[in-house]
Amino acid sequence: MKNKKLLFTFLIELLFAVILISLLFYARDKTRNYLIEVQEFTPELSQLQENLGKESLTSYNKEEVQNRLDTVEKTLDKAILLNQVIIPIVLLVLSLIFYSLLWKISSGISIKNFFVYSILPLLLFFFSIVQFLNYLAFVYLDLGSNNIILLVVSVVLLLISYYFLLVLLSRNSKFKQSIVFAVKNFRRFIFFYILVLLTNALFLFLILVIFVLSFAEYSIVVPSVLLVILLILINFQRLYFVKKVSKM
Repeated sequence: MKNKKLLFTFLIELLFAVILISLLFYARDKTRNYLIEVQEFTPELSQLQENLGKESLTSYNKEEVQNRLDTVEKTLDKAILLNQVIIPIVLLVLSLIFYSLLWKISSGISIKNFFVYSILPLLLFFFSIVQFLNYLAFVYLDLGSNNIILLVVSVVLLLISYYFLLVLLSRNSKFKQSIVFAVKNFRRFIFFYILVLLTNALFLFLILVIFVLSFAEYSIVVPSVLLVILLILINFQRLYFVKKVSKM
């Protein structure tokens, strides 16, 4: 039974990783196509700007010029909408669906309880990513304001909520009892929790490496193999923790 659980959870998580990487590839290629469309208008817009400095605006077809500008603006809006709204929402929905199945198999928790328990950590996770990207934009591009305090607070809240989430999903008991149990046994679980954080961070890192290497047209065989091995380890961790918590 244990081997079947491990096999099922591994296959589900592997499928999720493949879909995640494919989604990132799709977003990259779609964004690149949008940028190419904008670049196609660049020479025309540059020529228009140069001519407007020499001639009267009344000599141009205002409607045609406005149509060109609207086309560029709509293309840029599509790129922003894709990367800042559509992709994050799709990732959030996919994460809820796949990991609800994983924990349903691992600990027997109901999908309803999984959604209730995990929505806050997931939102904090995506919020932390947004804050991190904004901080990078501030540091390297001098865009926006310094949000380091908000970034630190969001990461701390994420780490705290994720710890309680692991216990809630593994214990599969009443909410209040599981929270008290998590607080009382924090010292017992701290080493395992740090290990979980490291493996999850490595998972995201390998996803990023595969994405970057594919973009640069390098081989992704080695990081892909490492990702598969890591997914096996992650599933062992999950089942081990569920077994350990259920016996306490």
